[in-house]
Amino acid sequence: MPIRNQRGAGIFEILLVCILISLLVGMVIPYYQRLAQKAREVTLQSGLIQIRKGVELYRVLQGHYPSDLKSLVHARYLIPIQEGTFFSGEYLNQQTMDAEGNLLDPFGNSYRYNNKDGTVSSSTKEYEKW
Repeated sequence: MPIRNQRGAGIFEILLVCILISLLVGMVIPYYQRLAQKAREVTLQSGLIQIRKGVELYRVLQGHYPSDLKSLVHARYLIPIQEGTFFSGEYLNQQTMDAEGNLLDPFGNSYRYNNKDGTVSSSTKEYEKW
């Protein structure tokens, strides 16, 4: 019975494995990037809805728009439901903020807020009109 030469993988086999791995990585990275972008967009939509509702609730209860979005994060409200019964909550809860306390969107940019008419939008390019 002949004894085979037990050498390691040849250059051709190593090159083939490297090419296959490169192809797989080349297909997975763009998919992941599209998926991550879509997740940030959905989070932005949800965040804008939540902030706009908080601004509107503040206006209804206080009679004016808040001076800035920072004040909504720390402010709480009390609504009397029945005699001796109150409903309490926060205008905004658990928002990402920078070191100065400005609210950040999922892309890392601050939200734009106009305290004259209560409009809130993202400052991220291509998402300003959302």
